Amino acid sequence: MRLTITSASAIAVLVAALVLCGCAIAGTGGGTAAAPSVTATRTVAPGITEWTSGTVEAAGYVMWLDLEGGFWALRDGPAVVAGVKEPKVVAVLLPSAVGESQIAAFNGAYVVAGGRIQGGASIRMAGPELMVDTIAPAVPPKD
Repeated sequence: MRLTITSASAIAVLVAALVLCGCAIAGTGGGTAAAPSVTATRTVAPGITEWTSGTVEAAGYVMWLDLEGGFWALRDGPAVVAGVKEPKVVAVLLPSAVGESQIAAFNGAYVVAGGRIQGGASIRMAGPELMVDTIAPAVPPKD
């Protein structure tokens, strides 16, 4: 038996693949998402912890920083309050397995984000860039 592929069938397969890829990509970033309903139970100090597996875990408050076009970041304190020093950036959050809408859903919340640090130069120059694979609510330590 001989298999013959026509131009029409090849185009149909390519169109189907592009539609499926487009749907998968469309669901990973941008837009808004419902606020997470998971209860935070783990207390973690703000900062980055490196694991022997090569992954890292960063804890802090999720905030949108309007620099160089804007980006999501973890900071070591909540929003700036009069008379209090400005919080430092713990990590810049880059969507990976977790989409941008999932990161945005935690805006203002204290979280733990897991993933890997992206190496190389960055135009943001705000802190290490974390490719986010997981994100979950956490409890900030008491002062």
